[in-house]
Amino acid sequence: VLAFAACKKERGAAEACYDYGTAKLTAGKTIRFMNCSKNYDYTKWIVTDSASVPIYTAPTDTLKHFSYTFSPGKYRVILNVVQGDSASVSQMNKELIFTL
Repeated sequence: VLAFAACKKERGAAEACYDYGTAKLTAGKTIRFMNCSKNYDYTKWIVTDSASVPIYTAPTDTLKHFSYTFSPGKYRVILNVVQGDSASVSQMNKELIFTL
């Protein structure tokens, strides 16, 4: 008698990625961040000010893309992506400077 075990396809590790295209980082302009991440189930977007104090945290863990209007200054835009079983977590973290 032969028994076959169910084959479960392994997916790769979570890979955080976002892009804002060629948008000029001008204060007062809304910037749209496009999520280009791979192998994830949940997201968390966070924006911090120059002192690393969170000024925005996404209200849900399913917000794929993100838009924000920045005042002049230096900010950090963070995207965390997580696989459903939390086996894999990845973060993209960029410092952006918005000028007038």
